[in-house]
Amino acid sequence: MAVDMAKPAGFWSVEERLSEISDSGDPLETLNAAVNFERFRPILERAAGCPGSRKGGRPALDVVLKFRMLVLQSLYGLSLDARERMVRDKLSWMRFCGLGITDTGPDANTLWDFRETLIEADALVALLRELERAINRAGFLPRADGSKPGDIAIPVFGDKSHISLDRQNGIIRRQIVTDAAQHDGAHLREGLIQTANTGRQVWADTAYRSAQNDAWLEAQGLKSEVHRKKPRGRPMSKRISKANARKSAVRAKIAHVFGHQKDRMGLVMRTIGLARARATITRANMTDNMCRLRWLLSRTAPA
Repeated sequence: MAVDMAKPAGFWSVEERLSEISDSGDPLETLNAAVNFERFRPILERAAGCPGSRKGGRPALDVVLKFRMLVLQSLYGLSLDARERMVRDKLSWMRFCGLGITDTGPDANTLWDFRETLIEADALVALLRELERAINRAGFLPRADGSKPGDIAIPVFGDKSHISLDRQNGIIRRQIVTDAAQHDGAHLREGLIQTANTGRQVWADTAYRSAQNDAWLEAQGLKSEVHRKKPRGRPMSKRISKANARKSAVRAKIAHVFGHQKDRMGLVMRTIGLARARATITRANMTDNMCRLRWLLSRTAPA
Protein backbone atom coordinates (compact mmCIF):
# COMPACT_ATOMS: atom_id res chain seq x y z
CA MET A 1 0.00 0.00 0.00
CA ALA A 2 1.41 3.38 -0.99
CA VAL A 3 1.36 6.09 1.63
CA ASP A 4 1.37 9.77 0.68
CA MET A 5 3.59 11.48 3.23
CA ALA A 6 2.94 14.95 1.84
CA LYS A 7 0.57 17.11 3.87
CA PRO A 8 -0.72 20.55 2.92
CA ALA A 9 1.07 23.34 4.71
CA GLY A 10 -1.30 25.11 7.05
CA PHE A 11 -0.86 28.50 8.73
CA TRP A 12 0.47 27.04 11.97
CA SER A 13 2.95 24.70 10.26
CA VAL A 14 4.44 27.65 8.37
CA GLU A 15 4.59 29.75 11.54
CA GLU A 16 6.27 26.90 13.40
CA ARG A 17 8.87 26.51 10.67
CA LEU A 18 9.57 30.26 10.67
CA SER A 19 9.93 30.15 14.44
CA GLU A 20 12.48 27.36 14.07
CA ILE A 21 14.37 29.43 11.48
CA SER A 22 14.39 32.41 13.85
CA ASP A 23 15.63 30.27 16.73
CA SER A 24 18.52 29.00 14.61
CA GLY A 25 19.51 32.59 13.76
CA ASP A 26 18.05 34.06 10.57
CA PRO A 27 20.41 36.75 9.21
CA LEU A 28 17.65 38.20 7.03
CA GLU A 29 15.42 38.66 10.07
CA THR A 30 18.14 40.60 11.88
CA LEU A 31 18.86 42.61 8.71
CA ASN A 32 15.18 43.49 8.49
CA ALA A 33 15.25 44.62 12.13
CA ALA A 34 18.35 46.76 11.54
CA VAL A 35 17.18 48.53 8.37
CA ASN A 36 13.87 50.38 8.07
CA PHE A 37 13.15 49.74 4.40
CA GLU A 38 10.14 52.04 4.46
CA ARG A 39 12.42 55.06 4.67
CA PHE A 40 13.43 54.36 1.05
CA ARG A 41 9.84 54.44 -0.23
CA PRO A 42 9.74 58.16 -1.25
CA ILE A 43 12.90 57.78 -3.36
CA LEU A 44 11.66 54.53 -4.91
CA GLU A 45 8.23 55.93 -5.70
CA ARG A 46 9.69 59.04 -7.31
CA ALA A 47 11.94 56.84 -9.42
CA ALA A 48 9.10 54.51 -10.41
CA GLY A 49 7.10 57.49 -11.64
CA CYS A 50 9.94 59.05 -13.59
CA PRO A 51 9.50 59.71 -17.34
CA GLY A 52 10.31 56.64 -19.38
CA SER A 53 9.13 54.06 -16.86
CA ARG A 54 6.96 51.37 -18.32
CA LYS A 55 3.22 52.04 -18.51
CA GLY A 56 0.32 49.64 -18.92
CA GLY A 57 0.18 45.92 -18.15
CA ARG A 58 -0.53 44.48 -14.73
CA PRO A 59 -0.81 46.76 -11.68
CA ALA A 60 2.60 47.70 -10.38
CA LEU A 61 3.92 45.67 -7.47
CA ASP A 62 5.07 47.47 -4.34
CA VAL A 63 8.34 49.33 -4.90
CA VAL A 64 9.74 48.42 -1.46
CA LEU A 65 9.07 44.73 -2.18
CA LYS A 66 11.00 44.99 -5.44
CA PHE A 67 13.81 46.88 -3.71
CA ARG A 68 14.07 44.18 -1.06
CA MET A 69 14.44 41.61 -3.83
CA LEU A 70 17.25 43.59 -5.42
CA VAL A 71 18.96 43.66 -2.03
CA LEU A 72 18.67 39.85 -1.90
CA GLN A 73 20.20 39.65 -5.36
CA SER A 74 23.20 41.73 -4.24
CA LEU A 75 23.53 40.01 -0.88
CA TYR A 76 23.78 36.51 -2.37
CA GLY A 77 25.29 37.27 -5.80
CA LEU A 78 22.35 35.88 -7.73
CA SER A 79 21.00 36.41 -11.19
CA LEU A 80 17.45 37.77 -11.34
CA ASP A 81 16.12 34.37 -12.42
CA ALA A 82 17.84 32.60 -9.54
CA ARG A 83 16.57 35.19 -7.06
CA GLU A 84 13.00 34.63 -8.26
CA ARG A 85 13.33 30.87 -7.68
CA MET A 86 14.89 31.29 -4.25
CA VAL A 87 12.16 33.61 -2.98
CA ARG A 88 9.56 31.02 -3.98
CA ASP A 89 11.57 28.25 -2.31
CA LYS A 90 12.83 29.70 0.99
CA LEU A 91 10.52 30.72 3.82
CA SER A 92 13.12 33.07 5.31
CA TRP A 93 13.37 34.94 2.00
CA MET A 94 9.57 35.15 1.75
CA ARG A 95 9.42 36.63 5.23
CA PHE A 96 12.15 39.15 4.42
CA CYS A 97 10.13 40.28 1.39
CA GLY A 98 6.87 40.38 3.33
CA LEU A 99 5.31 37.63 1.22
CA GLY A 100 2.95 34.92 2.42
CA ILE A 101 3.11 31.31 1.31
CA THR A 102 0.45 31.92 -1.37
CA ASP A 103 1.62 35.38 -2.48
CA THR A 104 3.21 35.97 -5.86
CA GLY A 105 6.27 38.16 -6.06
CA PRO A 106 7.74 39.97 -9.07
CA ASP A 107 9.29 37.84 -11.77
CA ALA A 108 12.74 38.35 -13.26
CA ASN A 109 11.48 40.57 -16.09
CA THR A 110 9.65 42.84 -13.67
CA LEU A 111 12.76 43.19 -11.53
CA TRP A 112 14.87 43.88 -14.61
CA ASP A 113 12.48 46.71 -15.57
CA PHE A 114 12.55 48.07 -12.02
CA ARG A 115 16.34 48.00 -11.89
CA GLU A 116 16.53 49.83 -15.22
CA THR A 117 14.04 52.40 -13.91
CA LEU A 118 16.24 53.07 -10.88
CA ILE A 119 19.25 53.51 -13.18
CA GLU A 120 17.33 55.85 -15.50
CA ALA A 121 16.14 57.96 -12.55
CA ASP A 122 19.67 58.02 -11.05
CA ALA A 123 18.08 56.84 -7.79
CA LEU A 124 20.69 54.40 -6.48
CA VAL A 125 23.10 57.02 -5.17
CA ALA A 126 20.16 58.77 -3.46
CA LEU A 127 19.27 55.44 -1.81
CA LEU A 128 22.85 55.01 -0.65
CA ARG A 129 22.83 58.53 0.83
CA GLU A 130 19.52 57.85 2.61
CA LEU A 131 21.02 54.74 4.15
CA GLU A 132 24.01 56.77 5.33
CA ARG A 133 21.67 59.25 7.00
CA ALA A 134 19.97 56.36 8.81
CA ILE A 135 23.36 55.02 9.93
CA ASN A 136 24.38 58.47 11.21
CA ARG A 137 21.08 58.89 13.08
CA ALA A 138 21.68 55.53 14.71
CA GLY A 139 24.79 57.09 16.22
CA PHE A 140 27.48 55.62 13.98
CA LEU A 141 29.09 58.86 12.84
CA PRO A 142 32.44 59.20 11.04
CA ARG A 143 34.36 60.92 13.79
CA ALA A 144 37.98 60.85 14.65
CA ASP A 145 40.72 61.65 16.99
CA GLY A 146 43.92 60.34 15.50
CA SER A 147 42.63 56.78 15.62
CA LYS A 148 39.55 57.20 13.44
CA PRO A 149 40.72 57.92 9.88
CA GLY A 150 39.21 57.44 6.47
CA ASP A 151 40.52 55.05 3.85
CA ILE A 152 40.21 54.59 0.10
CA ALA A 153 41.07 51.81 -2.30
CA ILE A 154 40.21 50.30 -5.67
CA PRO A 155 39.18 46.82 -6.68
CA VAL A 156 38.93 46.08 -10.38
CA PHE A 157 35.89 44.37 -11.91
CA GLY A 158 36.61 45.42 -15.50
CA ASP A 159 35.39 48.81 -14.34
CA LYS A 160 36.85 50.33 -11.18
CA SER A 161 35.11 50.85 -7.88
CA HIS A 162 36.66 53.61 -5.75
CA ILE A 163 35.33 53.83 -2.21
CA SER A 164 35.97 55.93 0.87
CA LEU A 165 35.67 53.95 4.07
CA ASP A 166 35.03 55.20 7.60
CA ARG A 167 37.61 53.23 9.52
CA GLN A 168 35.84 53.54 12.87
CA ASN A 169 32.62 51.85 11.77
CA GLY A 170 33.58 50.19 8.48
CA ILE A 171 30.87 52.15 6.61
CA ILE A 172 31.33 53.07 2.95
CA ARG A 173 30.90 56.85 2.95
CA ARG A 174 31.68 57.80 -0.64
CA GLN A 175 32.04 55.99 -3.95
CA ILE A 176 33.03 56.64 -7.55
CA VAL A 177 32.77 54.08 -10.37
CA THR A 178 34.90 54.62 -13.46
CA ASP A 179 35.97 52.68 -16.50
CA ALA A 180 39.25 50.82 -16.19
CA ALA A 181 41.13 53.15 -18.54
CA GLN A 182 40.86 56.22 -16.33
CA HIS A 183 43.76 57.28 -14.14
CA ASP A 184 42.97 56.69 -10.49
CA GLY A 185 44.66 59.55 -8.68
CA ALA A 186 42.52 62.49 -9.74
CA HIS A 187 39.36 60.90 -8.31
CA LEU A 188 40.54 61.65 -4.79
CA ARG A 189 39.68 65.31 -5.45
CA GLU A 190 36.34 64.53 -7.14
CA GLY A 191 34.14 63.90 -4.12
CA LEU A 192 35.70 60.67 -2.91
CA ILE A 193 36.94 62.22 0.33
CA GLN A 194 34.34 63.41 2.83
CA THR A 195 35.96 66.66 3.90
CA ALA A 196 33.36 67.21 6.65
CA ASN A 197 34.58 64.07 8.38
CA THR A 198 36.08 64.86 11.75
CA GLY A 199 38.92 62.48 10.88
CA ARG A 200 41.96 64.33 9.52
CA GLN A 201 43.96 61.42 8.14
CA VAL A 202 43.51 59.83 4.73
CA TRP A 203 44.98 56.43 3.89
CA ALA A 204 45.25 55.32 0.25
CA ASP A 205 47.39 53.24 -2.07
CA THR A 206 50.15 54.59 -4.31
CA ALA A 207 47.76 55.28 -7.21
CA TYR A 208 46.58 58.35 -5.26
CA ARG A 209 50.06 59.74 -4.53
CA SER A 210 50.70 62.95 -6.48
CA ALA A 211 51.82 66.51 -5.81
CA GLN A 212 48.33 67.78 -6.74
CA ASN A 213 46.64 65.42 -4.29
CA ASP A 214 49.09 66.23 -1.50
CA ALA A 215 48.45 69.95 -2.01
CA TRP A 216 44.68 69.43 -2.13
CA LEU A 217 44.66 67.38 1.07
CA GLU A 218 46.73 70.01 2.85
CA ALA A 219 44.34 72.74 1.68
CA GLN A 220 41.44 70.73 3.15
CA GLY A 221 43.22 70.44 6.49
CA LEU A 222 43.76 66.72 5.95
CA LYS A 223 46.92 64.70 6.59
CA SER A 224 48.09 62.43 3.81
CA GLU A 225 48.89 58.85 4.78
CA VAL A 226 49.04 57.78 1.14
CA HIS A 227 51.56 55.05 0.33
CA ARG A 228 54.78 56.20 -1.28
CA LYS A 229 56.00 54.65 -4.48
CA LYS A 230 59.28 52.87 -4.90
CA PRO A 231 61.81 55.24 -6.48
CA ARG A 232 62.42 54.39 -10.11
CA GLY A 233 65.68 52.48 -10.58
CA ARG A 234 66.54 52.59 -6.87
CA PRO A 235 65.65 50.43 -3.86
CA MET A 236 63.07 51.75 -1.45
CA SER A 237 64.59 53.23 1.69
CA LYS A 238 64.01 51.47 5.00
CA ARG A 239 62.27 54.56 6.35
CA ILE A 240 59.69 54.63 3.52
CA SER A 241 59.31 50.85 3.59
CA LYS A 242 58.60 50.96 7.33
CA ALA A 243 56.13 53.82 6.90
CA ASN A 244 54.31 51.96 4.11
CA ALA A 245 54.08 48.87 6.32
CA ARG A 246 52.51 50.96 9.07
CA LYS A 247 50.00 52.39 6.59
CA SER A 248 49.23 48.92 5.23
CA ALA A 249 48.19 47.78 8.69
CA VAL A 250 45.52 50.48 8.64
CA ARG A 251 44.53 49.93 5.03
CA ALA A 252 43.92 46.23 5.66
CA LYS A 253 40.40 47.18 6.75
CA ILE A 254 39.50 47.99 3.16
CA ALA A 255 40.30 44.42 2.12
CA HIS A 256 37.52 43.21 4.41
CA VAL A 257 34.95 45.21 2.43
CA PHE A 258 36.06 43.96 -0.95
CA GLY A 259 36.49 40.44 0.39
CA HIS A 260 32.91 40.48 1.66
CA GLN A 261 31.62 41.74 -1.68
CA LYS A 262 33.58 39.27 -3.80
CA ASP A 263 33.51 36.16 -1.63
CA ARG A 264 30.43 36.36 0.60
CA MET A 265 28.19 38.37 -1.75
CA GLY A 266 29.60 36.83 -4.94
CA LEU A 267 29.88 40.21 -6.69
CA VAL A 268 30.33 39.72 -10.42
CA MET A 269 29.64 42.03 -13.33
CA ARG A 270 26.87 40.57 -15.48
CA THR A 271 26.16 43.90 -17.12
CA ILE A 272 27.47 45.83 -20.12
CA GLY A 273 28.12 49.57 -19.97
CA LEU A 274 29.30 51.94 -17.25
CA ALA A 275 25.79 52.95 -16.09
CA ARG A 276 24.80 49.37 -15.28
CA ALA A 277 28.20 48.63 -13.75
CA ARG A 278 27.79 51.69 -11.53
CA ALA A 279 24.32 50.47 -10.53
CA THR A 280 25.60 46.98 -9.65
CA ILE A 281 28.48 48.32 -7.57
CA THR A 282 26.28 50.92 -5.85
CA ARG A 283 23.79 48.22 -4.83
CA ALA A 284 26.69 46.10 -3.55
CA ASN A 285 28.02 49.03 -1.51
CA MET A 286 24.55 49.75 -0.13
CA THR A 287 23.98 46.10 0.81
CA ASP A 288 27.43 45.98 2.41
CA ASN A 289 26.51 49.00 4.54
CA MET A 290 23.22 47.37 5.55
CA CYS A 291 25.10 44.28 6.73
CA ARG A 292 27.58 46.48 8.56
CA LEU A 293 24.76 48.37 10.31
CA ARG A 294 23.26 45.05 11.38
CA TRP A 295 26.60 44.05 12.90
CA LEU A 296 27.09 47.42 14.62
CA LEU A 297 23.63 47.26 16.18
CA SER A 298 24.29 43.73 17.42
CA ARG A 299 27.18 45.05 19.50
CA THR A 300 27.02 47.63 22.25
CA ALA A 301 24.94 50.77 21.71
CA PRO A 302 26.84 53.58 19.98
CA ALA A 303 28.37 56.24 22.17
